[in-house]
Amino acid sequence: KQFVSVETLDPPDGPGTLPEPHAITDFLLYRLYRILTIAGGTVTRLCEGKFHVTRREWRILAILAAHGTVSSAELALRSKLDRPATSKALSSLVVKGLACRRSRGADARMNGVALTERGRTLYEEMFPEISDVSVQLLAQFSTEQIQGLDSLLSQIQSRADDLARSSMSSIGEHQRIRGRRGTRGA
Repeated sequence: KQFVSVETLDPPDGPGTLPEPHAITDFLLYRLYRILTIAGGTVTRLCEGKFHVTRREWRILAILAAHGTVSSAELALRSKLDRPATSKALSSLVVKGLACRRSRGADARMNGVALTERGRTLYEEMFPEISDVSVQLLAQFSTEQIQGLDSLLSQIQSRADDLARSSMSSIGEHQRIRGRRGTRGA
C-alpha cells in the first residue's frame, strides 16, 4: 500500500479508496464526519441563530415530537447522548418553556418528559427548514440513487450496531469506566 500524507486532508478526486484506505480521508467515518461537520454547521446556524436552541436541544425536541412522553433514560438512548448531556439539554428546554417533566406514576424513576405546546410549535417551525438541508444535500441525485443511498445507510447502521455490540461484549464492564480502559484506581 502507498500511504498519503496526513497533511492532504481533502477528499479524494474520483471514486476514492473506501475498501482499501491509504489516508484518513479514505476512511468512511472520516468522510461522514466531514459531511456532518459542513452540513451540520448550516443546521447549527439555523438552530442557534434563528430559533435560539442548540443542535443538541433540537435533537431532543425532535425525539419528543416523534415519541411523546418518554423517560430521561429513554431520551438519552434515543438521542445517542450520554445522560449528563441529555440532562443538560433537557434542563435548558424546560427553562425555555419548550419541554416539561410529567409524572407517570408513584415511582419517581418513571417520570417522563414531553414537549410543551410552545415546544411543539417551535418544532413544527423548525422541521421544514432543517429538513430542507437534507433535501438540498440530495438534490443532485436521482430517485434511484437516493433509494440506493438510503439502503446502504441502513445496512451500514446495522453493521455499526453489530460492531458496537461485539466490541462492548469483548471489553469487560470494569474496563469501561468514564472512557478509561483498564485505568480504574490509577
